[in-house]
Amino acid sequence: SCNEETLGGILQPITHAWESAAAQKYGAWMMDPLPPTGDETKIYVLGGYTNARALWMYGNYADFVTRRRKTVITLPTGVGGTGHVIYNGTIYYPQYNTAKVNTRCTVQLAVNTGSVTPARSHNTWKTNAKKAKVGNTFFICGVMYSVEAHTILDNRVSYKYDTNTQEGDLISIPFSIKYGLLNQMLYNARHRAIFAWDNGHLISYPVEFQPSR
Repeated sequence: SCNEETLGGILQPITHAWESAAAQKYGAWMMDPLPPTGDETKIYVLGGYTNARALWMYGNYADFVTRRRKTVITLPTGVGGTGHVIYNGTIYYPQYNTAKVNTRCTVQLAVNTGSVTPARSHNTWKTNAKKAKVGNTFFICGVMYSVEAHTILDNRVSYKYDTNTQEGDLISIPFSIKYGLLNQMLYNARHRAIFAWDNGHLISYPVEFQPSR
């Protein structure tokens, strides 16, 4: 649980799929850590990072790896970047070309009725992490972890910031980038793994935990 465990290690990545198109070097793939009933096996893919609007939904892992029977959901606004989250049947994503930093939009995935309901929310935190040393970030239990670079193969997680206590610490957890262009990292508590997009490859990193001090 969040109160009893903290990140102890990140294992070697598992490759699940590959998007060969040049425009798909960047993107995000996700599963819902708190899915509505019936959505437990669904996988969501959003390729691209500049004004992309097509969210692909697969009913199960077999359809995902074979690219069969996907549903295409058109988002009401384009996305900017790859920092998207699926939670309890809702996708949260940065809007493309917005004036406000850290703006998030939500879209309820009511595919069976075809309805789309937008909403907005945002939070910001001030950390002492050096921008030059932050290549990518992910959150586990309200703690932000930062990876030093997004292209260096032999890498490490070097900083963490607890949004609950607003305290930051330097750490050193070895981390490997397999394909040389890691542009999405998203921890999924239900699967205890980090979902990632690395140069068009859709991968996941199993994680290890240790008792909190």
